[in-house]
Amino acid sequence: MPFLDLKNANYYYETHGSGSTTFVLTHCLLWNSFMFKDLVEYYKNKYKVIIFDFPGHGKSVSKTGKYDMETLTEDTIEIIETLTDTNVILLGVAMGGNVCLRVAARMPEKVEKMFILGTSIMEETPEDKLRFKMLNNLARTVGFWPVEKNIMDMMFGKTFLENKERKADYDYFLKKLRENDRFSIVKATEGLIMREPIPEDLKKITCKTLVIAGDEDKTSPIAISQELADDLAHGELVVLEKTGLSGILESPDKYIHEIDMFLEA
Repeated sequence: MPFLDLKNANYYYETHGSGSTTFVLTHCLLWNSFMFKDLVEYYKNKYKVIIFDFPGHGKSVSKTGKYDMETLTEDTIEIIETLTDTNVILLGVAMGGNVCLRVAARMPEKVEKMFILGTSIMEETPEDKLRFKMLNNLARTVGFWPVEKNIMDMMFGKTFLENKERKADYDYFLKKLRENDRFSIVKATEGLIMREPIPEDLKKITCKTLVIAGDEDKTSPIAISQELADDLAHGELVVLEKTGLSGILESPDKYIHEIDMFLEA
């Protein structure tokens, strides 16, 4: 298995395909690079595609014990500089979107276009911080089983959750959730919920950016995505119906369609 020994962590990564531009996909909290299986299969015929696991997720392991957005941003830049000498297209989901925005602000000459999915860059409210800390404490002390239903309800939209024909998919995604090391994932969650707002970083982003919101996303409502798109110099918003935070897992074809149209515009 391929690993990169970086300053902050030992990163599991994969590269697929080839091309004059590299597509870098960054996952959300609680999942890992497995969530991009369908996108990799589709885009590897057009681009070099890079996926990787953030520390605390999948196979990557932190060396410093740091899981904050600044550290993940440093890691992602190091991965890009190590694995490709081409320009990049960035795609990030939630936590990964927070990282992509910071990366695009620091290397604007390198980023051609960007896709930000289900991402809130605003500081978490005191109420949300308390709620996440309560879930974290339960996961840390007894495991995922007391909180896994709450987590799955946050990660997926109502349409997917109520579709009995998707029961096998639900069970698979729940299995992937349970595979997380609960002690590491708790630290990763703290790194996300304690993030600082980045209004100055947004001003430095020059690439065209498509912000994609799911109308059933409980963690990043449409209004938050609209505000982000408005704050970007070249931001656009598209809303996908009947999808939640993990819409790429629920309805990958919807996302591929929107991504293709934006890339070809």
